[in-house]
Amino acid sequence: MADLQRMECSFEPPVTEEDGVLLCGRGSAQALSGYGLEFISYTRGKGILSLSFDGYEPCAHPQQVIEEIGYDAKHDLQNPSFSVFCSHGAGFPVPWQEVPAYIHCK
Repeated sequence: MADLQRMECSFEPPVTEEDGVLLCGRGSAQALSGYGLEFISYTRGKGILSLSFDGYEPCAHPQQVIEEIGYDAKHDLQNPSFSVFCSHGAGFPVPWQEVPAYIHCK
């Protein structure tokens, strides 16, 4: 459980079963991505690890993740970070940090 705490996972108290211990909880995909190999090592190949998607939550360490994957919002064309404003019948992109200067509705 210490390794899961180190990865900032949350979990319920362990349940002792006939043939082992059951531990249920949640953790970020980023933290758990390489945990399978570590788990096999801890259990000497006898443990069973089951991970499944359980929803989205705010990223605990966004700057670290952004740096690790080399994300650049300016070049992300599939998920643009800008807003589109209209002027005289034409649309133009506005970077997210400049949006307050263009808003004219209250």
